Amino acid sequence: MAQYDRQRIQQLLADALGDSGLYVVDLTVSDSVMPKITVTLDGPNGLGIQECAQVTRRLNRGMEEAYGEEAAYSLEVTSPGADQPLTDPRQYTRHIGRSLLLKLQDGTEKTG
Repeated sequence: MAQYDRQRIQQLLADALGDSGLYVVDLTVSDSVMPKITVTLDGPNGLGIQECAQVTRRLNRGMEEAYGEEAAYSLEVTSPGADQPLTDPRQYTRHIGRSLLLKLQDGTEKTG
């Protein structure tokens, strides 16, 4: 079983994204026999299935080069859902003019 280095995957992902304007919101690598690599991406105009598929193909090629063709892993490239929190400052600009529900550290909620 190959050990998947998160930093190495981040480098491969940066190469896969190129100058697409997309950025990584989250990257998780499960610690299991068949690791699952989950990449959540976003962009200035969001992203669709075509962009997810293109990044998946590019990242798979990079993973093969880095870890060999026999590397065993599951890869999921996705966009953040509407119910996911905004975690990157770049996500906020796309939502200007929309109502947001804010959950503060003290547990209170504000809508605006």
